[in-house]
Amino acid sequence: MKVNYDNLYSGIGVEYRIIGDLFLLGYEAFKMPADFGFDIIASNQKAITLQGDQQEKRKLIQVKSRKFNINHYANIKKSGAGVRKEITLDFGIQKDVFNRIKNTPNTYLVCCFIEESGDGTFSFPCYFWLSGEHLNFLQQQKHKTFIFEDNKQFFFKATLVREASLVEEYKTFLPHIENSDMSTLHKEKFKTLISKTNAVNIRSKMYITLIFQYKDFTSNEIRESRKELCNELYSLNNLDKDVFSPILIGRSNAK
Repeated sequence: MKVNYDNLYSGIGVEYRIIGDLFLLGYEAFKMPADFGFDIIASNQKAITLQGDQQEKRKLIQVKSRKFNINHYANIKKSGAGVRKEITLDFGIQKDVFNRIKNTPNTYLVCCFIEESGDGTFSFPCYFWLSGEHLNFLQQQKHKTFIFEDNKQFFFKATLVREASLVEEYKTFLPHIENSDMSTLHKEKFKTLISKTNAVNIRSKMYITLIFQYKDFTSNEIRESRKELCNELYSLNNLDKDVFSPILIGRSNAK
C-alpha cells in the first residue's frame, strides 16, 4: 500500500500540537508507541505528586485532522454580521476504533482543522473535542442522524464557520466609500477611522456546527440541518468538566 507521507506528517504534527496544549494545561502527555485506537495518553501525575491531587485522571485521546486549502471556503454569503465563510469536512473513524472510544472510560476524540494557505504554510484555526459519552449520545438520537456510516467507518460532518473580521468587512466596504458622494477629505478621514478600528479586532469569530439529517414528515423527504457545538468543546481545559447537556446549543440552520 502506497503511503501518503504528506498526510502522515501532517497527522503526526497535529498530534504533537495537541500534546503541547496538554502540557501547557499541566498534564503529562505522550504519543502511544502502538496504534490500537488511541494516539495520545495523558495523566495528571504532577498534580498528584506535587500538588496533592488525590484523583488520577488518565485520558486516552484519538486525534483526527482534516486539511483544506484556504481557497476552498464555500457558501460565502451576506448575513446580519456581514460576509460569512464556511467549509464542511467529514471526520471518519474506523468502526472498531469508534466503538472502542465510545465504550472505554475517559476517552476523547479531538478533531482538528488544518488550513493551508497559497504559499504552502499551515495554520490551525480551531479544533474541538468529543468524549466517548458524547459520541454515544449523538449516535443514539432517534429522529436526527449525526453519525453516518459506510462499509468501513463511521463519520460525521463538521462545518467550520468564520464570521468576517473587521478587516474583511473593511475591504468589502471600501469600494462603497470610494464610489460615494463624500468629498475627498471626508473619504480619507473615514478610511483612516475605519483602519484604526480594524486594529482592535483583526480576527473573526469561529465556531463549529455538526450537520444532521432528519425526516420531514410533511413532505416525507430527508432534509439537513445543523447544530452549533457549545464553546466548552473548543478547549482541552474543559476535559474534566461535565460538558454533556447540552453539548449542542440552539443555533440551528435548516437547508
